[in-house]
Amino acid sequence: MKIKSRFGFSLLFGLFTVACTSKKELSTTDADKLLRTVFPKELTETIATGDPATRQKIDNTSLEKDGFVIVRRSNNIDSPFVLFTTKAVAFLVKTKPELEKQFFQEVLVARQDLNRIINIQKTGENTASATYTVKYIDLSPFLQISNLKIDTTKIYTANFAQEPNGSWIIDRTHKE
Repeated sequence: MKIKSRFGFSLLFGLFTVACTSKKELSTTDADKLLRTVFPKELTETIATGDPATRQKIDNTSLEKDGFVIVRRSNNIDSPFVLFTTKAVAFLVKTKPELEKQFFQEVLVARQDLNRIINIQKTGENTASATYTVKYIDLSPFLQISNLKIDTTKIYTANFAQEPNGSWIIDRTHKE
């Protein structure tokens, strides 16, 4: 009887260990926590300050009237047509020096933040996906000349992979 008891105890212990280390499904809380490592995202736009087309584009906005830029009207191509004022400094993003020399400037247009997770679906043995929506925050005055289309109805998908220890990570090998 002693041998059977040890065998039964070993079997029970083994099942308990497997049950405790079994892989869990991706929860909404886990997906939210992981996506929050990516959000909010800064959305920027590169402005070609030496391009006459940019000057014309800015003329159709309130950026100059509101004091964010000064538009130079001469056609001297050795200097930019668009100059940023101190009021615009809060929206300027560090731009690579080689681009600055060619009269390009990155500006903050908005920030994109996670709005809500709609659905989580298991996609394989150790994979899952989450569909979610985003919201746009901190809209800048430079949104007027950007190519950003604010669409709060668009649904995005993020893919997740489960590591051997059972934790989940964002699977960056899949693109949206």
